[in-house]
Parts: sequence; C-alpha cells; structure tokens
Amino acid sequence: YTQEEKLEIAHRHLIPNQLEQHGLTPQQLHIPQDTTQDVISRYTREAGVRSLERKFGAICRAVAVKVAEGNRVPETSSSGQEPQQEDKAAPPEMPIVIDHVALKDILGPPLFDMEVSERLTLPGVALGLAWTPLGGEIMFVEASRMEGEGQLTLTGQLGDVMKESAHLAISWLRANAKTYQLTNMVGGPDPMEGTDIHLHFPAGAVTKDGPSAGVTIVTCLASLFSGRLVRSDVAMTGEITLRGLVLP
Repeated sequence: YTQEEKLEIAHRHLIPNQLEQHGLTPQQLHIPQDTTQDVISRYTREAGVRSLERKFGAICRAVAVKVAEGNRVPETSSSGQEPQQEDKAAPPEMPIVIDHVALKDILGPPLFDMEVSERLTLPGVALGLAWTPLGGEIMFVEASRMEGEGQLTLTGQLGDVMKESAHLAISWLRANAKTYQLTNMVGGPDPMEGTDIHLHFPAGAVTKDGPSAGVTIVTCLASLFSGRLVRSDVAMTGEITLRGLVLP
C-alpha cells in the first residue's frame, strides 16, 4: 500500500479494531492523522499493514493501563481532575490524545529515518532515487579520493548490479575525462592515476541493489574529479551504458 492508503486503512479499520480489542472507546483515545503518519513512516517499513496494526496495539495497551489506573483509585480524587498526576489517582483527561511526545514514550525512538535532502556542501556527493517496498526514497551517494594505486572501494551493502554500475561509471569518466576536464589529485589527465576512490552509499544496514544507480554514481564521481558541486534539488535514477546513455 502507499502511505495514503495505509493512513485510510488505519483510520477506518485498524484503529477501531484495536480500540475494540482493548476495551477502549474513541472518547477515551484519540490518534490524530499526523501521529498515524509518523507511525507509518518512522516506525514501520513494510508493504502491508501488519506491523502497523501491532504498533497501534501497543499504543492501546499503554492507554488502557492509564485508564485502568485512573479508575482504580477513586477515593483520592474527590474534586474531579484536580489532584496530582504523579500518584496516577486522577482519571486522565479524556480523550487521551497521542501526540509525537506520547508516541516516543510508548514506542521508543523512531526506528527509521527518512533521508532528508540538505544542501550539498562538498563535491563528490550526489542524490539518487531508490525504490523501496513503501514507494520511493532519496539516497545519497558519497565519494572521496586519496593517494593510491587506482583502486575502487565500494561500501554500503551493495549488490552485484550496483558494483558493476560503479565500474561502468569509472570507465566512462576515464574515457571522457578530457571533454569534462576531469583530473586526478595532482591535476593529471587520468582521474584514476595515483588515486584511490572510495564510493559509499549511506544507510549501511540496508541492502541495496538494482540497475538504477548508474547515473547517480557517474554524477557523484564527475563532481569529485572536477571539484564542482552537484545541485542539491535534483535526484536522479537510471542505468548508464558504456556509451554514456542513460536508460529508463
């Protein structure tokens, strides 16, 4: 499902179901849309809605405990909602609204972070577009160079196709170095001469593969070899060929 579909499914089916299972009513617990959005994007990564439902279950259990504690000790709260909240005596204000703070308390710190496009301040960084089961996401590609023997190091849990894209990118850039004034560290005409390249795809825990990173790798390395920044408001996707064509 897309994020929008998950949002609708959550509010029409999952939340009412979980409320019922935990003996709560909508008058006792309210989960606003932006909180749901948060749970979808920052606490679950899945194609369906199973773990989303489990997260709502966890929220309902936490609230059910609060409600039960509030109802259990009526004798201290003679004046309604006034007594201190510390001793859990007063029934909590109804409905309990789950905001971002409450979400963090119940579910812990977010498990996933969406990559945010910040201004690129160094040459050798480019933005790619990646496919995930949840739809698209942007992905950074970083490159750095140091003195060496022309070796290429690749990190970030890459599959074979992406490793090949990287070698392809380097071959094309070396073949076209003159046209684009790409130089090695001391200004020589072959960008790889006396230079080691390290190419990294952040979010190292996530396996990445697919034929769509070619053009991003080319741009990232061209930026590194030419010392020019890549535009930070453009993300790209597409495989490249040895002739320099970008495929859909």
